[in-house]
Amino acid sequence: MKLVAISRVRNEADIIEPFVRHHAVYFDKIIILDDGSNDGTFDALRKLRAEALPLVVVKEPTVGYEQSRYMTRLMQMAVHQFGADWVAPLDADEFIEPDVGQTVAQILERHPGELLSIPWHNFEWRPENDADPEINPVI
Repeated sequence: MKLVAISRVRNEADIIEPFVRHHAVYFDKIIILDDGSNDGTFDALRKLRAEALPLVVVKEPTVGYEQSRYMTRLMQMAVHQFGADWVAPLDADEFIEPDVGQTVAQILERHPGELLSIPWHNFEWRPENDADPEINPVI
């Protein structure tokens, strides 16, 4: 079973590294479209990709907010180019959190054809977080 996460981001430098590192554990591939970031997000993505994480980075600045068009494109890329069986659309501040010791693939395999609920949390950095050396908000 091949799992692919997709995301469209802009100016997410404060959260993009923990987002990618966290989800690289659960997904076979993470496809991120950078929509014209000017805060270092794209550079952070390039550095993460250079570490051989399962990351595909697309850069395509847009003028309008055509979320459905671009997410559909990423979903088609996940299926047609990377053979995804499951595609998870995520925002950069959304973190999937299966129970400790479980993976998303294991959960899906145990419950084929069933409606499922997997814990998922949103995170937002605050100024007091800058003093914390831990970059993964899930921890």
